[in-house]
Amino acid sequence: MINYKYIINHNSIVNKVKLFIKLFLGLFLYAVGEVMTINANLGLAPWDVFHQGLAKTFCITIGQATIIISIVIVILNSILGERIGWGTLSNMLLIGFFMDFLMKNHLIPVFNNILIRIIMMMFGMLVLGIASLIYLGVGLGSGPRDGLMIVLTKKQRNQSVLLDPLLKYLYL
Repeated sequence: MINYKYIINHNSIVNKVKLFIKLFLGLFLYAVGEVMTINANLGLAPWDVFHQGLAKTFCITIGQATIIISIVIVILNSILGERIGWGTLSNMLLIGFFMDFLMKNHLIPVFNNILIRIIMMMFGMLVLGIASLIYLGVGLGSGPRDGLMIVLTKKQRNQSVLLDPLLKYLYL
């Protein structure tokens, strides 16, 4: 007699592989969007300013700074009780890695023309939005920084209107 309880469900494995491919695609696209906004050279998002400052201060890459800060934030999120998922851990390690890969190999160009740089900045932000939709849509956990906002909002009884600007300017 066959015990069906121990037979591996092929569809389940295929679905999990598809889920992780979608997660990694979203994280790679997120890194593409980040590098596009950085290479547009029109200013940085608050977290990127922080990462760039750490990178220059400690002679590391911006991707390495992103990973280090992500690790610190994930530890803080865990202490504060936020759920840490595979998406959170993947985000923590892969976005910085992908950013360094893209920048080291000059896969995202740097332009001198201001009009092209503005278009690149806007397209980079669009890519960031689509990438977020993809990787968050998988449902394997939010990114470290999003998780920090979630846990702090829960702790402050939904006063995120005050927390978001405070966090963005606190580390500047």
